[in-house]
Amino acid sequence: MNEQNLNYNYDQNLSNNDELDFTILVKTFLRNKKLIILTTLISTLLSILYCYSVKPIWKGNFKILVKENSGSNILGNRSLENNLLSLNNLQNLSGKSNKTEELILKSPSVLLPVYDFVIDYYKQNNIKNGNKSFNYWVQKDLNVQFKKGTSVFIIEYKGNDKKLILDVLNLISEKYQNYSKRGKEKELRKTLDYLTTQKRIMVAKVANSLNTVNKFSIENGLGDFDGFFTNNMNNINKENLKRLNFQGREISLQNDINTTGMIDSRISKNSANQRFQSQFNLLEKYEAEYMNLSAKLKPQSSYLTELKTKIDNLKKLLKKPSEILITYRDLKNEANRDSELLENISRRLEFIKLEQVKNPDPWLMISTPTIDDYKFFPNKKNITIFSFFFSLLSITFIALIKDKFSSKINDKKVIFEKFKCNYIEKVDSIDTKLNSKLIEEGIKQVNKNLDLEDVNFINFTSLSNNELKTLFDFGKNINFLDFYSFKDIENNSNICFFIEECEIKYDDIELADKYQYIYKNKFIGWFLFDSKKLLS
Repeated sequence: MNEQNLNYNYDQNLSNNDELDFTILVKTFLRNKKLIILTTLISTLLSILYCYSVKPIWKGNFKILVKENSGSNILGNRSLENNLLSLNNLQNLSGKSNKTEELILKSPSVLLPVYDFVIDYYKQNNIKNGNKSFNYWVQKDLNVQFKKGTSVFIIEYKGNDKKLILDVLNLISEKYQNYSKRGKEKELRKTLDYLTTQKRIMVAKVANSLNTVNKFSIENGLGDFDGFFTNNMNNINKENLKRLNFQGREISLQNDINTTGMIDSRISKNSANQRFQSQFNLLEKYEAEYMNLSAKLKPQSSYLTELKTKIDNLKKLLKKPSEILITYRDLKNEANRDSELLENISRRLEFIKLEQVKNPDPWLMISTPTIDDYKFFPNKKNITIFSFFFSLLSITFIALIKDKFSSKINDKKVIFEKFKCNYIEKVDSIDTKLNSKLIEEGIKQVNKNLDLEDVNFINFTSLSNNELKTLFDFGKNINFLDFYSFKDIENNSNICFFIEECEIKYDDIELADKYQYIYKNKFIGWFLFDSKKLLS
């Protein structure tokens, strides 16, 4: 019965320890509270002094809205030029990603003048940072990036001098604006040069095609009344083809006219030479008469035979004029196509010249360079809070590590696991009369024939032997043994332990195991003592 009760108490205590493992941290803190509190206060105080002694760092910024590159739309609606004008390089220029823009704007080609300005300022004011490299300066003091998911470009600069920060931000703003304009101007110049070259080529080509068609027309007696080919491009209503919006920055052009259809519609019977018209009319008349009479007369009829001969002769006669007219139509179509393409190029060229005069800035400043109201560094509140908690956690962690590798056992659970002697009861220093009674009853449970005076105690607590006697009112007849004296253990029996965590060592438990191996019946059990000193 007694053994079952002791095992029950032991198992119940293990269960309670499983639930209270989190108290190890609290107990570690309380055991080392003086060191932890003192170290934390000193560290926090030093951080506050540091915040007041260090030179403050300020940060300023401005924002730019990067508009969509208009290079891909710069020629408006290009249905004809998409096949004839190779302007893909403009589309490539407009396809730069935000990341590419960001890398370019961090490069020395854009920011080197700003860097030189900062270095000169440092040297003139005898500031030690005058030996910074460009890359270090960009990475340390400057932050250039797109706001995620937007076309807003944020530029931040930090330093100790507010005036320098504003000067640097204004200079960066100027350089970035120049960079954006430079790209647009380069794009316009490139397009203007290309269209100017194409116009010269097309002027020569149109002149050559018109000369060719007019020469062919005169040689074959074709064309209008004077024998010359008249280009109909001047008859096109240009107001319907071209509408410029001078308030905005876009051009809206009517879809290019289908060249082939327009030219075919221009070829009329009036443009052919009238000297062939009578033969064609006569052929048409003979063919109609042949069709009409073939239904009434026999095929061997002399009249039908004679009519068929006339039709064949006329067809042979008109074969060469037909070839002349087809060639004339092809030359005429080519001249019209060249003329139309020249007009389109001229129209686009005028628009590019207009854009060059306006030359709008593709980047829009949406905020002016300003300095934040609060210092970027040091942030006294954040640094103090961080220093407090960091030092508190650090020294507590060090205390835990120290306890972990300490020779003393700091966890009751470990004592229960390693100490093989019977566990009797837990006693404390709060209610001494109750705990004195628990000690007496506990010993009776082990052996009902034992009295308190018959038991020899071994003390593994923070109290001295006399303090334990006084605490539990043991009286003078209670005997305490020297655990490390082999003679005391050998000459006495009915030995009972008072054990307190953080007081017994691993070596003590190992020695107790050896004693129990030699003297199995000398040890009756142990009491877990809680002095409550840690919680006082």
